[in-house]
Amino acid sequence: MTENVRRTAISSSENGKIVQGSARQWRAFEKAVLVALGPAIKGTGWRKSGAVLFRQAGDFFHEVRITVSLYDGKTHVTHCVKPMALDPILWDILGMPGNAGEPLSFRANGAFTCPGLPMYEEVLEQSCLTPGDAAISLMAVVVTQQALLTEVLQASDFSSLVAQHTNQLERGAYAVTLVTSLINDGDCDAAARLASAYASGERESCCDISVEGVSVHRLALDWLADGAASTKFATWPSACHD
Repeated sequence: MTENVRRTAISSSENGKIVQGSARQWRAFEKAVLVALGPAIKGTGWRKSGAVLFRQAGDFFHEVRITVSLYDGKTHVTHCVKPMALDPILWDILGMPGNAGEPLSFRANGAFTCPGLPMYEEVLEQSCLTPGDAAISLMAVVVTQQALLTEVLQASDFSSLVAQHTNQLERGAYAVTLVTSLINDGDCDAAARLASAYASGERESCCDISVEGVSVHRLALDWLADGAASTKFATWPSACHD
């Protein structure tokens, strides 16, 4: 090994240790921020499960996912929202109505749930703050954004927000959420047309759910054909009726 090559090898090894050390540093920082969020959320109405903050606000479920980059220490925040009514519809379609008895956090972390719609995403520079200060700063953003999103949701049609989202248009990322949202709106014809398009492969759904190999969209079509929306959810103002 020549001297130049040997120096390059040593430099690469040392740089690798530096990168790994930084990753460990930011991983520890993330854990410390998540711990510090416990006291920071008191009195705000928010609760925490792992790296997710969640709460019900009116008719909507809010979840905020938090991660700290292992490369630069920046905090990534994604705030997602969905109507509280969507998951019970999905669970009934899937034959899992008992999921309605699960803790509220299940709507964020459960395997069979409607994905929330991302309505706010930001990268926060927190690397110069202590974990406690970062948690306080983070909660100030979360509380402010919840208030702003509440105004948006009151003035908007949720199904339209889902349908117009870039990831839905390009990849059908929120297909399940959109079908159940249309059912919740009482527009079962539109829900059936959309579910049929996804079930047939006419439209792409990149985040599908299936039970024993049967797509949720196929199950939704059967559920709608059986009139479940009008019988099981007849008390809902938006329930589908014949």
